[in-house]
Parts: sequence; C-alpha cells; structure tokens
Amino acid sequence: MNRRAVLTGAVTAAVPLLGAGTAQAAAAPTGPTDPSLTDGALEQLIAAKLATAPSAHDIAGIFTTMLLERQPPTRPASALDLVIAFSFGNRVAADGTTYSGPGPVNAELATVVEQVMGKVRPGTPVYVQWEIAQVLTSRGVTGFTTIDEQTGANGQIVYLSTDGVATAALTDFAATGAKSGTAGVIGHHDHVGRCALTVDSHASTSGVTAYAPRGIAMPADYDPDSGQVWTRSAELYLIADELDRLGLAAPVLEALLIAKAS
Repeated sequence: MNRRAVLTGAVTAAVPLLGAGTAQAAAAPTGPTDPSLTDGALEQLIAAKLATAPSAHDIAGIFTTMLLERQPPTRPASALDLVIAFSFGNRVAADGTTYSGPGPVNAELATVVEQVMGKVRPGTPVYVQWEIAQVLTSRGVTGFTTIDEQTGANGQIVYLSTDGVATAALTDFAATGAKSGTAGVIGHHDHVGRCALTVDSHASTSGVTAYAPRGIAMPADYDPDSGQVWTRSAELYLIADELDRLGLAAPVLEALLIAKAS
C-alpha cells in the first residue's frame, strides 16, 4: 500500500478533529520554534526507558538531529556547488485529483530560487522541482534543470517524494563527473530541514552534503487550499514531516546498533 496515500487518508480524517487550531496554524506567518531540552534530559529518558545507558548519548544525538532540528546549517550561496529546490503543495481541480497549478507557496519558493541564482557562481547547476519550475518559466527565468513529474497509467500525476527529487538531482549532478560537492537546498521553512537530511542520506554514494543558502529566508506560509492535505497547515504538516523523518532516522539507528554489536 502506498504510504503517502495512507498518510493522506489519516490526515484528512484528522482535519475535523483539529478544528480551530488548524486554522490558526495555517494563518501563522512563521514556522514553529525549536523546543528546548535541559542538557542531558533526553539521554536520561532514553537510558531509563530503553535500558541503553551506554548508547543513550549517541541515540539522543540521532533523535535530536533527525527528529527535532528544523533548520539545516547554512553556507554562503557563493560556496555552493549545486542547488536543489523542493516544492511544497500545489493546487488541484474540483475533482480532487487533476493538477491545476503550482499554488502560492511554490510561487514564493520560485522567488527564493531567483534570489539564490543571483548569488551562486556562474555555471552552478540548479535543480528545481516541476511545480516551482512552472512558475520560473512563466516569469521568463532560464538556467535551471527541471525535476519533472511522473504520470501514471491513468493520466494522473504521480506523487514525487522529497527523496525522489533529491535522487534525481544528485544522479544528474554525478553524471557531470562530480564526485562530491556542497548542495544548497531550498524549501518551505518547515520542510527545508528534512530536505537537507534527505540529501545528506545519500552522502555515502554522492559525496554531497547539504546546507541552506545563508541569509536567504524560506517561505513559512501555508496554503489552506493545497491539493496535498498535509501541506495545508503547520499542525498537519509537522505530523507528516516527523513520520518521514523517522524513515530517515531508522538506517542511522541501525548503523549505530551494528557498530555497537561489532
């Protein structure tokens, strides 16, 4: 069963229960702030609940980085070897399935892409997910590579995951002969951290590490009319984001366990 379809169904069912809180989150101009934990508190909890005192520090580090940190480290745009822009939501027609446009958040992301393109070194590859690319093309912007959508047998657009975008961009970058590099990721304020983690999850094969372009503000608005239910508000999105982050954390935790056992 498609995990994104399951998630969509669960979030759709949750919408009536969230009520006014969801509307307030959707209207929030900025994303949530990072929670603060007393030094050692998470390690103590892990040691107590999981009986893994010797590994508590390492596990806490993984949890803190991969599940809690919302913003990636930054690098100046002039230091980037490639740029990858990830879309956030889109609009669908009244039938609920047919794509009808990029939506306002992707228009904001397109503006960020233009800002970054004006700061990177000439010739720096810029990879842009297709919804954002449509906005850029409508503005007459060139000089980027589109990560295209896929269409199913029924003619409907197939969901393109964050990892799918990262994989396509890194594959194309490697085809240029690059063995390593520094990627600048562009994404919604609450998504960009996972975008960077996703790119980093390929580092052992791509040699590419991810950062956000320094001094560039990412859009934090939500589109309550987005065709992707989980991108309609912060309250809905952050639940979905944590589930995807768990998927990224799992192999890192597994590697830790293997290292401890050897």
